[in-house]
Amino acid sequence: MNGLSVELKNLTPNWLGRHLLFWLTVNTGLSVAHSMSISRFWENVQTTYLFLPYNMILVYAALYWVLTPILQNQYRPFVYRLLIYLIGGWIFTYLYRAFVLIPFRTGKLALFPTYHEIFTLGAWIIGLVVVGVAVGVKLYRFWYQREQANQRLIRETLTVELQVLKAQIHPHFLFNTLNNLYSLTLRQSPLAPDMVLKLSGLLHYMIHECNVPTVLLAKEIDFLRNYIDLEKLRYGSRLTVSITIQGEMGSTSIAPLLLIPFVENAFKHGSAKQIGSAHIEFVIKLTDNQLTFRLENSRDKQAISDDYSGLGLTNARKRLELLYPNTHTLIIRPEAERFVVELTILLRPEWNRSTLQTIDY
Repeated sequence: MNGLSVELKNLTPNWLGRHLLFWLTVNTGLSVAHSMSISRFWENVQTTYLFLPYNMILVYAALYWVLTPILQNQYRPFVYRLLIYLIGGWIFTYLYRAFVLIPFRTGKLALFPTYHEIFTLGAWIIGLVVVGVAVGVKLYRFWYQREQANQRLIRETLTVELQVLKAQIHPHFLFNTLNNLYSLTLRQSPLAPDMVLKLSGLLHYMIHECNVPTVLLAKEIDFLRNYIDLEKLRYGSRLTVSITIQGEMGSTSIAPLLLIPFVENAFKHGSAKQIGSAHIEFVIKLTDNQLTFRLENSRDKQAISDDYSGLGLTNARKRLELLYPNTHTLIIRPEAERFVVELTILLRPEWNRSTLQTIDY
């Protein structure tokens, strides 16, 4: 009775409307089907609606008693209930014919129906067809609602995971930048105030403008430029940086802070560990909503064994897999004297609207 009690609690206008529409459709269909072989249309309609209580009892017994165990993956109780339902349905068919249908047609109570009247299969078969249709609708709605619930759970899990990954970017970025600022203050560099000012602008963008699923690609590129300018204050003339931007950015959007881990990595594991001059080259190209990001930084030969799978790159990989599944390629290639990152992302506008904007992170 658990299924029935749950449904009784959910007797909303929407539920009643759906069931009313179902029965109107079923009875109209049966009336039309019967009238094709019987010329007395209104008499046939009357008979069809006389079967309505019979069909309703069969249908609701199946939906809210027989099906309940199988929807909960309880197969043995389902088999028992199904056997009871089939036997009880046959008996119910006999009683309904004997005490309702035959008296309605003949005006007499049929306490002892004929052999043909008892064992005729017409009403029982029609009833099972109606039950089959109702069960099919029920199972489809159950499957659809479960799929919707699974999709909501996936989105919620994805949101939480993205929030965790993104939350790790902020302290990681701030820690690295404060280290740079600390090194300048130790040298009592006059560049320290400028670095603090630039850091303030970067943090403003991260805190106030990145709390959305997507940001304009042009803004993200400006953020990268500002970060590079911040790092150039630290390295001075021993670092040369080449930036190439190709394509019309327009209203193209991208997940925020997606590229900064690769840029940070270039400075942290490349320039910072080189004794002599260092070089970093950035190429960002947008062609038909396909973003190509290529980064190449120089490095010393003895640094070839360095670990380039730290927190920043690990988080970047995970975010790409979650936000751009099957629409990106990432190649990270450490070589003897340079470190290369090649990333391509298909930034489909309709995908950005329908997918990214359903994720609140």
